[in-house]
Amino acid sequence: MEPLPSNVMYYVNQIAGYSKNTVKLQNINSDKAGPGAGSRQTTVTMPTNSIINLESLALHATFTGTGVAASGGLKAVYALCPRGGLATLAQRVSWAAGGIALDNGPTPYNVIYAVKNTTENSLDKMLTDQRVLNNSMISGYDVADDPNDVKGQRLDLICNEWLGFSEAAPCFLDTNLLPELRLTIQWESSNVVPVQYEGTTVGDPKSAAVLPGPEQNVTYSLEDMYWTVEVISFSNGLLDAMNDRIISESGALSVVYPQYQIFSVEAQGAGGGVRGSASTMSLNRVYGMARMSGGTPDTPTTDGYINYALNQPPLKIADNCGIHLNNAWTNFVSAGVKDYQFKINNSPYPLYFEKPLGGYNSCVTSFARAYKKSGGSQIGGRKAWLNNHFTPMVSLNHPADQRFISGLDLRSINSQINWDITSDGGTSAAAVRQQLLMTEQSSLLQIGGGRSLQVIS
Repeated sequence: MEPLPSNVMYYVNQIAGYSKNTVKLQNINSDKAGPGAGSRQTTVTMPTNSIINLESLALHATFTGTGVAASGGLKAVYALCPRGGLATLAQRVSWAAGGIALDNGPTPYNVIYAVKNTTENSLDKMLTDQRVLNNSMISGYDVADDPNDVKGQRLDLICNEWLGFSEAAPCFLDTNLLPELRLTIQWESSNVVPVQYEGTTVGDPKSAAVLPGPEQNVTYSLEDMYWTVEVISFSNGLLDAMNDRIISESGALSVVYPQYQIFSVEAQGAGGGVRGSASTMSLNRVYGMARMSGGTPDTPTTDGYINYALNQPPLKIADNCGIHLNNAWTNFVSAGVKDYQFKINNSPYPLYFEKPLGGYNSCVTSFARAYKKSGGSQIGGRKAWLNNHFTPMVSLNHPADQRFISGLDLRSINSQINWDITSDGGTSAAAVRQQLLMTEQSSLLQIGGGRSLQVIS
């Protein structure tokens, strides 16, 4: 990080009386959520008249999975906590200030989180921070994690990374300048919960020898929920004076943050593609994914895939280090894909059809990791990329601080975005799947005097 110019440092050094503390926030509606708790929504209000650090915002909760007990000769089905913990259970995450929506609340949020987390967060972070806090790895059922004998895991979780407005730059936000700032989460159905059959090892499929009970009756709940966030203060009023000066001279304070969109289509095979649209000041990245949507726990497809939307054992990841099991809900495959290309208003990106393995190279170069000795992702093998984490993308912005609004400017028209896929004609190409297109773009929140707001997408 480059040092600030000396004349700027002089004023920064005048900020005296700096103090920081962490406060606890309670949900507006209830401290419980999830299908098993009878509530699918959580809303929390940020502290008012305070300077908060959005990067410190964290949700604390206890996950309780409820499985199916053995009965009538059928063995038990255990409910496991999914990989990704609380973020994987979120269906929609949206922000609003004084009733003004700051984002479009994309659905499903857990797909966005899985793509960003797997491709951008490194293995060392996943094996330390995330493994301690937010269940980065699926573990097998242990009776010690089931004190109430509900045939499911009970784990304390903390998620301290939320996508969208909480990624804003600058991350220190003076809520005194804003109307009431609220975060609302819609929670997923029980289908995202992976299962384990009694008498099997985690990840083992259903078999006639096990005769397990009905998977669709598993559920989950979140209990003892609360939030924490850091609150900053300065005693000499310099920051307030600087904000007032900026608003009086420029008309508004500017806060840049990412937004996401997801488009999907049910495809009868690997070929074809999916289409979306965007009208934005800065289109930064476009991603493509596909997840299998055929088969049932009793009759999986010839490739062994079960519909991603059904409760099932977590999928084993081949040729990977660090992570060995993946949620079926966010398992993205390249089966049957020969090559692909993105198009924006019929302009091709890249200028050629890319092969599946080349999609990972595009991830590496877009985040400027090619010549760096640190970084990386959670994808530790070629087969893991192709069979479990296939999320090719095209980058349209400069790989730098997100305050550089350098993506493709599409404000003048509602642009058409395509992900075109060519089938390889093999057996796997015929498997039905859901194809998804995801966009990442920059938005600008302009904060004027009198708590007036304007959102520029």
